[in-house]
Amino acid sequence: MPKKVEATFQAAIDALRAGRADDAFKHFQSVLELDPDNAPSLYNLVALHFQVGRSKQAEAHLKKAAALRPDHIDTRSVLAAVLVALKNLHDGTQEKGLATTYSSCGMMRST
Repeated sequence: MPKKVEATFQAAIDALRAGRADDAFKHFQSVLELDPDNAPSLYNLVALHFQVGRSKQAEAHLKKAAALRPDHIDTRSVLAAVLVALKNLHDGTQEKGLATTYSSCGMMRST
């Protein structure tokens, strides 16, 4: 990860840990402007959107994160929860099944 991306990502994590959600949003967005395929930033941005009730935005970022890292169990599990929260039970059940399959095969969890 380039130094500027890494520093901005760390600033986002620090803001998140300090309870400054607005700053964390801005920093994660900045990371994605520098590196649009940064899965950890997408994943964290999803969590923030979901926490503040922006489920549709969470869904869009999650689908991109899942496409970037299809074997990432936590992303699949959270996507399943978001889809169920949005009343998309069919897709939510499908994503939960993928997460369970990947988990049983020893695939990747959050890093």
